[in-house]
Amino acid sequence: MGAEFMFIRHCIVSKLLHRHEWTLFLDADVAVINPLKLIDTFVKENEKVADIIFYDRFFNWEIAAGSYLAKNSNYSKKFLMKLANTEFILPKSFNGRDNGAIHWLFVKEFFGNHTSQLNPNDCYSIWGISKCYSDLFVYEACCRLIMGETRIFHDLKGEGNVKLIPKGKGWMRDGWITDTKWSLKNDFMLHGWKHSVEVPTIEEANAWIRASIRLEFGKWWKAIANPFFDLNSCSNGTITWKWWSSFMISKNELENILIKGRLEIRQKFFDSQARIPEYLKKVK
Repeated sequence: MGAEFMFIRHCIVSKLLHRHEWTLFLDADVAVINPLKLIDTFVKENEKVADIIFYDRFFNWEIAAGSYLAKNSNYSKKFLMKLANTEFILPKSFNGRDNGAIHWLFVKEFFGNHTSQLNPNDCYSIWGISKCYSDLFVYEACCRLIMGETRIFHDLKGEGNVKLIPKGKGWMRDGWITDTKWSLKNDFMLHGWKHSVEVPTIEEANAWIRASIRLEFGKWWKAIANPFFDLNSCSNGTITWKWWSSFMISKNELENILIKGRLEIRQKFFDSQARIPEYLKKVK
């Protein structure tokens, strides 16, 4: 293995899968906003069709590399090791680390060079000249064009399957896309809760004001009102969540926000897709 932790972590997960029937891998900036939901639900819905379960990020067309459910199977172990080893094929560009690499792995593992859309090597060429997020998203759009609308990916050797859950249907989403508003009916975990981008909150009297403010990209309010959690309560199951009610919205309100977001993201995907020929001219 190399020295890049974002890839080493997938190797570590591969080596630990034998400890449990299913393992949930999470980025460090994830919080359970709703303890009434269970990860078991996602396992039961998908365990008969997949060895590993990924989900689509909401605010773009990325496969999320920062969280997945993996079965204790030989195929899962091999796949995660392949993901870890993509470190060694990264182009010397703005490559997105494992977020970029996972798209290349999907294309090579499940489509090889057999595609009527694009030559996978064209996508790699675009990846190789990436200098910013805009370039990276064109590369990822290239990979997603090859992948099409596929949701169950079958290993070319018949050794296992991977499932990709559609946007907004997974166990977590980025909380900032709804300005920290969330629904008890829909949401389970929120991603992106880094202290470095937290907007400080104080007394409850200002909660309703905060909930009406649009935040910058990646910013978030602390939606949980508990001043701190007693870790002993986590282990014995007596912990309770207290929320700022101003950030809690109905299922319909949340869906309306997300529907609008999906339409905007779909248009941005088409825009990135349309730029693929422009990038291919640069590398040929």
